[in-house]
Amino acid sequence: MTPIFQMLRKNHPRFTYENFSWKREEGKLSISFHFVLEPDIHFHPRIEMVADSESFCLPSPAILDRLIFHLGLIELLSYWKAACSPEILIKPTPFPPQTSTFFRELFYGGMGEYFFMNQIDFKDPDLMHLRTASSGSDTAFEAFHREPLSRRPLLMISGGKDSALSAGILNELGVNFNAMILNPTESARRIAELAGCRSPIVIRREICPQLLQLNEMGYLNGHTPFSALLGMLGIIGCAAFGYDFAIASNEAGCNTPYVRYLDKDINHQYSKSYPFEHLFNRYVRSHLISNVEYFSLLRPLREIQVVGCFSNHTHLLRHFRSCNKQQKQDAWCLRCAKCIAVYTLFYPFLTSSEMTEIFGGHVSDDRANVEILLQIMGEKGHRPFECIATKEEMSVALHLAVSKHRCERTPLPPLLQYAERELLAKYPVSTSDLESILFSWNEEHLLPTEWAVFLKRRVMETMHNQIARLMDDER
Repeated sequence: MTPIFQMLRKNHPRFTYENFSWKREEGKLSISFHFVLEPDIHFHPRIEMVADSESFCLPSPAILDRLIFHLGLIELLSYWKAACSPEILIKPTPFPPQTSTFFRELFYGGMGEYFFMNQIDFKDPDLMHLRTASSGSDTAFEAFHREPLSRRPLLMISGGKDSALSAGILNELGVNFNAMILNPTESARRIAELAGCRSPIVIRREICPQLLQLNEMGYLNGHTPFSALLGMLGIIGCAAFGYDFAIASNEAGCNTPYVRYLDKDINHQYSKSYPFEHLFNRYVRSHLISNVEYFSLLRPLREIQVVGCFSNHTHLLRHFRSCNKQQKQDAWCLRCAKCIAVYTLFYPFLTSSEMTEIFGGHVSDDRANVEILLQIMGEKGHRPFECIATKEEMSVALHLAVSKHRCERTPLPPLLQYAERELLAKYPVSTSDLESILFSWNEEHLLPTEWAVFLKRRVMETMHNQIARLMDDER
């Protein structure tokens, strides 16, 4: 525990969730929260959901009250983290043990990276005391039931490769769906339009300037369970605008921990993991709204399979962006862990000209990227806290990339020269390794049966064609 940590907790002993409010108009839902970092720092974050061609489908405002209250439980973590106050006071409504359990699971799982980066002892029983303004009820929240609608999904689109592939799969399934986009980037808008979603639900989320000021003053900062926030926004979008499924695009690798801290595995992507997906979907259906579901369409797949399949969606390929540093500028920096990992995964499946068209340059030409590649492979400290492929998938991608050059009789670029000499010698990849990863299927998922059958068949066919081509090239 650092001196700053101790000082902040002493100066700000309580964080209070004061209240929330919402207002609905035709095609628009405005949400605001009031949080207080005692003694005197007030936060008023706002969220706006706009659906130009939609109208509200709510049978009762009570559903929105319940859902938005829970959205606030997730949003408050982004503000509580500034001082790590020892007490969190929830004023809007008392809640039963089931809700307290859900919040604690999210808190300790979703804040793991924050605890690690700030060297906070999350095992300390006094780290966080959760209280309500009045005595809670032992009776669980009973889920609202909404009349079944069209069985129409709402797909959360970010502009990256994963949600773009999900859009392509839903198109292949012939499913009539709409997109939900948070603070839309150009890539997200393009992908939604190309997928046939011409009037997506657009969400604007504003971070309070006071929080940014605290960051500049040296208050604590760190990762929060952002995908949990997206999931709850998806459920609200379904409830408010008449959809039945809130669909994410998280793959099997999101279950992989990044570092071990205080004898616990820390997963940067906890709120993208299957354990959270299962917990969240069960909680939503049991305590919030019984016939709206949340699941990830890509959960059965590995990231390298996502890339192999997405490589066939040529109409979407040049439009996606995954660089966290340059996505808002509709570009790739080609120097961060995300760029290097994504570029490496695509390398075996695309031509040099296709890679140039997508990325605007070549990661593999810059030997300065070796240091970041070593971090990605876990050779220098912990792996970067980014949503990137596993070490095993990266080894397979590097192996296939080197093999591609060998069969084409072309020289290896600097990054691949290093990878062949230093990394693949240490992590050799056999044919059985290739097949076990490229033909992997994770049975832990929540997909509707008919969708799972279609997806498995399509993925296995695609990867069979890809690996056959690659192995033919090797021979």
